Amino acid sequence: MPARELLSVPSTRALLLGGGALVAVAAVALAPAAAPAPVEVPPLAMEAREPAALPVREAALEDEVAEPEAVDPLASLQPMDEIEDPADFAFAVTLGGTTYIRLGSDADFAVDADQDNAVFFDDDGDAVAIADISASGLPEELERWKGRRVLVGGTCAATVIAFAEIGRVSGDPRLATDDTDGDTDVDGERAAPAWTVETAFSHGSTMIAAELDRRCDGSWARAADRPAVGHAIAVTDERLEGAARRAFLASGHAAAIEDEWREAKQEGDWRDQIALDTSIVEHSVTGARWAYVHARKYGRCGDHDVNVAALYQISEDGALTEIETGELSGHDIDELVDLNGDGWFERITRGDYLSGHALLGAVGDTELAEIHVPFHGCPC
Repeated sequence: MPARELLSVPSTRALLLGGGALVAVAAVALAPAAAPAPVEVPPLAMEAREPAALPVREAALEDEVAEPEAVDPLASLQPMDEIEDPADFAFAVTLGGTTYIRLGSDADFAVDADQDNAVFFDDDGDAVAIADISASGLPEELERWKGRRVLVGGTCAATVIAFAEIGRVSGDPRLATDDTDGDTDVDGERAAPAWTVETAFSHGSTMIAAELDRRCDGSWARAADRPAVGHAIAVTDERLEGAARRAFLASGHAAAIEDEWREAKQEGDWRDQIALDTSIVEHSVTGARWAYVHARKYGRCGDHDVNVAALYQISEDGALTEIETGELSGHDIDELVDLNGDGWFERITRGDYLSGHALLGAVGDTELAEIHVPFHGCPC
């Protein structure tokens, strides 16, 4: 096809009009023979270059990223002193269907209790005597409590309406009174002695207590006009419970139990005979979660005793960090409460015979408060 006709083709003309080096080459090829010789166009220079090499700097040892320092899990713990003001913390007891809070001992207040007309009854093995305190002769320290609102267990609101002196004791009265013969009944036979109002006060523990206007189940109370404190909320999480048990069984606690079990010549595997009481709780204020594991076997009358507890912090991703807790002083944990707001739970524990309570610090066996019921005799 002649060049002129070729140029008349639309697709060809569009291609030639695209510009650039292709147009120049086409023009030279299609020029008539009589035309002056075209100027030679040097080819476009395209120099291939190696990418510039960045200088490689060898990291010196001192430039290496240092591992973060280990965080002390106890850093936020604020140890507490013994509780002195019952408005901050008071033990609560429910006796005969009525709830009382302990304000102090009979040595703390000069009161006129009507022991002659005291109510006396048995409360699950404890002898209990309750004597009313005359409202007319209240000392100033007790008068200020009249009508005061309290929170039992952090949730049950009640009002102080009266005061009483309470004596409690348990066990064998013969061992407390040295009366091994007993009293003579109307038939001339000897009868074993029993606890009385007098011996409940004289051989038991006594306390000055405030009577509340409603029954509230719980082992502790705090004046409602004091700042609210955090308490433990039970969490049901089988995965975390299993992780806590596995951590305990892999710890030095379990190894020590195993060694003592063998030394005491106990039969079988202790893991098959001792249940691990495991609980997951959440702090009502901070939302932080904790795991408590307790291996407990009562060793009464010379039986082998096991009483080992472990505490674990639970991170947001579910990882467990064991906290060194020290001895639990032979008691079961009853309630958990954060009295000083540091995010750690102080522990309220029950006595070995389920009578009385103790308030322990978050770790260790430091006793901050105690309510005791004397036991006379052997539990065998």
